[in-house]
Amino acid sequence: MLPYIARRVVLAVPVFLAVSLITFSIMQLAPGDPAAILLGGDYLLFATEEDINEARAQLGVDRPAVVQYLDWFTGFFRGDLGTSLFTGRSVAELISTRIEPTVSMILMGIFLAVVLGIPMGILAAWKA
Repeated sequence: MLPYIARRVVLAVPVFLAVSLITFSIMQLAPGDPAAILLGGDYLLFATEEDINEARAQLGVDRPAVVQYLDWFTGFFRGDLGTSLFTGRSVAELISTRIEPTVSMILMGIFLAVVLGIPMGILAAWKA
């Protein structure tokens, strides 16, 4: 069993790399300028080229795509998931505040599945 698990973990690495690379590539090909989206709305009408370049530098989209990907990839393994564009807070911090209720709902679902599923399975086997 241990060799099977080890093989599956080793095979998961290239899958993770491929999915992350494809996702990153799709985001790079998406239309629009992330800096313009960040500045948004009516402010963009009055934004100078300097403001837009500053927003691009802040987001890191002024660097080559390969550098952006490697920066994101290494940051992911350090636990740096970036900053939310909506709240300005760390994404890891936002996830950590929501993990406790998520885990409690998962555990409650498993508990209900066991409490209801086992008696129903026994009843179904008994009636069959």
